[in-house]
Amino acid sequence: MNARSRRIVRVLVVLLLNLALLELAASGLLALRPMILRGLASGPERRDLLLAAGIRRMLESRPEALAQPDPELGWRPRPGLHFGPDDVDALGLRSRREYAAEPAPGILRIAVFGDSFVYGSEVSTADAWPTRLEEIRPGTEVLNYGVPGYGQDQIHLRFLGEGEKLRPKVVLFGVAAPTAERVVAVLAAFHSLEAVENGLLSKPRYVLDAESGLRLVPNPLAQPADLERYLGRPSALAELGRFDFWYEPRLFDSWWFDHSRACRILFAGWAITERRYLDPDRPFRGLPGRAVLNEASSSFRILTEILERSLAAARERGIEPLLLLLPDRFGIERSRKGESDELGPLRTWCLERNLPLLDAGQAFLTLPPSTDQGPLFAPQFHYSAEGNRVVAEWLRSEIDRRRW
Repeated sequence: MNARSRRIVRVLVVLLLNLALLELAASGLLALRPMILRGLASGPERRDLLLAAGIRRMLESRPEALAQPDPELGWRPRPGLHFGPDDVDALGLRSRREYAAEPAPGILRIAVFGDSFVYGSEVSTADAWPTRLEEIRPGTEVLNYGVPGYGQDQIHLRFLGEGEKLRPKVVLFGVAAPTAERVVAVLAAFHSLEAVENGLLSKPRYVLDAESGLRLVPNPLAQPADLERYLGRPSALAELGRFDFWYEPRLFDSWWFDHSRACRILFAGWAITERRYLDPDRPFRGLPGRAVLNEASSSFRILTEILERSLAAARERGIEPLLLLLPDRFGIERSRKGESDELGPLRTWCLERNLPLLDAGQAFLTLPPSTDQGPLFAPQFHYSAEGNRVVAEWLRSEIDRRRW
C-alpha cells in the first residue's frame, strides 16, 4: 500500500470513528430525552407506539376527559363534565350552570367563541374571564364556547353550527396567536408528537381556492372506523400530511431517518427550524421572542378570510359580531415595552378595514407601569386567575361604554 492509499485509509477510519461517536452521542441523548424536538426525532417504532396510544385514547370511553371526538370539528368539550377545574354544561359550554333557550327579558346574552384563551385553560371555571364577566356585570350572560386547541377554522365552524342556538345578542370571536398556526394543520402530531398524549387529534381545515377563496377539507378522521384502520399501521397516517403545513416527509419515509439516531435529530431539528423560521410561507416571521404574523403567508390569508366570513355569518343571523384579540404572555410583555406583539399585523389589518374590534391587550396596558406581570399569567403562557380578572373588568367597561 502506497502513501496515498494509507492517507485515504486513515481519513476513512477517522471519519467512521467520528460518525460512530456522533451516533453514540445521539443514542445517549435520545435515551435521556426521548421527546426532544417535540418528539419528532423519535424512531419509527417509538413513533408508532405513541401514535397507536393516541388512537386508543380517542377510541376509549374516558368520562373524565375534557375532549370527546366530533365528526365535523375534530373534538369538542364533553357535555356534562364536572372534573377537576373543568365544568361543561349539557350543550358543551364551559359553565357551572345551564342556560335557557332564550335569554330572559332585560338580559344581555353574549356568546364567545375561541380556543384555550376563551375557554380559560390553566384556571378553574369560576376564574375564567367569561364566568367572571357574567358575575361582575348584572344582567349579562356570557356563553363560553371556547375549546382548547381549536384553530380559527374550528371556531368558525362551531359558530355556524351553534352560534344562534341560544339567541345571543352579541358574539365575540376570540383570536389568539396559536389559531394562526392551526389553520394550516390537519393532524396535531405532525407539529408535535407530544400532542398525542391527549389523543390523536385531527381537524378540518380550509385551503385556498382560486374560485371560492376558501375550500373546506373535512376532518379526515371523522368516524371511529377512520381511526381504527390506522391502529395496526400508525405510520400510514403520513398520507394525511398533504394538507398539513407542519408535515415533514423526511421524518416518515427516509431510510437515513429510520436507521440513524443522529439523522433523526438532524432531520427533526431542520424540519422545525425550516417550518418555523425559514419557509417563506411560515405563519410567523421573525426571531424567537420577536416573531409576528406573516402577512405574506397562506396562513394569514386563510385566517383573515375566515374572520371576514365569521363576521358576515353573524350579521346574517342578526347577531352583532366583534373580533376579540387575545395576545399571550409574551405578546403582552412586548406591548408593555412599547413593541409590536405577535398579533400586530392582524391588528393593523382589522383597523385598515374598520372591522369591529376589541383588543384584550389593552386590559393589561391600562395597568400601572409598576404592576408585576408575574401573577397575571399561568405557567403555560395563558392568563392566570388574576389575569382573567383583569380581562373581565376591562370587558365590563367596554360593554358599558358601547351601551350594548
